[in-house]
Amino acid sequence: MNPTHECGCLGQVERRPRIVAALVCAILLVMTHCLALCLADTPKPNIHRITPRPPRDEADLQRWLENMVWHHGFSTAEVTAATGLAESEVEAALKRLKIRPEERPVQPARAPLLVLPYPGGRHPRIGAVE
Repeated sequence: MNPTHECGCLGQVERRPRIVAALVCAILLVMTHCLALCLADTPKPNIHRITPRPPRDEADLQRWLENMVWHHGFSTAEVTAATGLAESEVEAALKRLKIRPEERPVQPARAPLLVLPYPGGRHPRIGAVE
């Protein structure tokens, strides 16, 4: 049975939860709007921009080419984008260093897990939260 006043209206007991709920909803709405405005002004990283990372020396070039071609299956165009080298330079280095996809060394059956850095100018997970 609902408590009522002598006039027949609903008592304060039932009205307060509705008022509190309405206030909470209004506050959450304002907070959400403020957060959206703050995030709209935050510059987002351009995940499509290519930022090549040129090799420092011949040893660095060999290490990265082996990583990109043997272990990550990069094409010549992808190696060019990741290193900033010209396509002719990449092809010459692959030939000079004898790095071809079909000549990838085979990991022994009991070898420990091979963990390699991801080649390229940006971390692969940038933009994953969008």
